[in-house]
Amino acid sequence: MDRTILDYMLRQGYFTTAKLFAEAKGISEFSDLPVFEEIRRIKAALTQGECQDALNWCNTNRTKLGKVWSTLEFKLRMQEFVNFLSQKNDSVAAMKYEAQLRQTLNMQMGEVIRAMGLIGYPFARRQQSEFYQELTRSARCEDLANAFEDEAY
Repeated sequence: MDRTILDYMLRQGYFTTAKLFAEAKGISEFSDLPVFEEIRRIKAALTQGECQDALNWCNTNRTKLGKVWSTLEFKLRMQEFVNFLSQKNDSVAAMKYEAQLRQTLNMQMGEVIRAMGLIGYPFARRQQSEFYQELTRSARCEDLANAFEDEAY
């Protein structure tokens, strides 16, 4: 019963309380505290627009993600691509992400084509594009962090 309560607290984000509870009940070594701490750290990085830790997590958990047909890695790669575009690094973005995004063409072809099409727009005009605005809206990082959390649990 204690482990169930601990797991609930961790999933709800009560990390400090969960840690104290685990220590008080003597179940720290039987808990998933390190896993939840890693997920929490990665989620915090995602809310800041940093995708690399989440991509590393995806690489480690590729089998699990593949079994559920997850699009998390694609979303992370797309966010990295958009981050490069927003810094006016069109040529770097094109070279670095073209191959990675092409791997997902079968599943997400429309998204990849639209994203690559943004390179052809001048930076000022790109910012007026509705698709680009959707990709760069501030809440997108939070959405990505929540998607990661859903996949991780």
